Amino acid sequence: LNSERVDLLEKLPGWRWAVIEETWDEFFDLLNDFADEYGHSSVPQGASSRRHKGPRLYRGMRLSTWVNNQRTKFNKGELDQDLVQKLESVKGWTWDPKNQQFQAGFNALQEYVAKNKTSWVNRGTKFRYLNKEIDLGSWCFTVKAKKKQGRLTPNQIKSFEQFSDW
Repeated sequence: LNSERVDLLEKLPGWRWAVIEETWDEFFDLLNDFADEYGHSSVPQGASSRRHKGPRLYRGMRLSTWVNNQRTKFNKGELDQDLVQKLESVKGWTWDPKNQQFQAGFNALQEYVAKNKTSWVNRGTKFRYLNKEIDLGSWCFTVKAKKKQGRLTPNQIKSFEQFSDW
């Protein structure tokens, strides 16, 4: 663009050159607000979620879509390191939320086994872990169903081998 056209554009009300960067920063600020409000940054991806507190749309914005796009870019190696560091500074941020959820459930199960001497957890059993009540029975039921469907990784399956009654 020649300088005359640049001047014309810059005289327009609300004209911005760095729209992508500004939009990224707006969503980043929104993610921090979400994390402050809900205590985590696991923005629900589905239409609704019973596992996570918080809306898929947050303050009218598709925060879940933006978060998912950042993870996708990261996994493809397309996210600048400064943006990676900013996201990793957000309360509860994870690049792999499914694995984090699995690991949290598994850690709760290990503590349950230590206290109860069994890994057999009835469906509907609630268990207090890290000062939070979780539905460990439903988690175990879901994991066993995923195993039958072939949807657990070999490492996840191997982790349960320590429990003789699993």
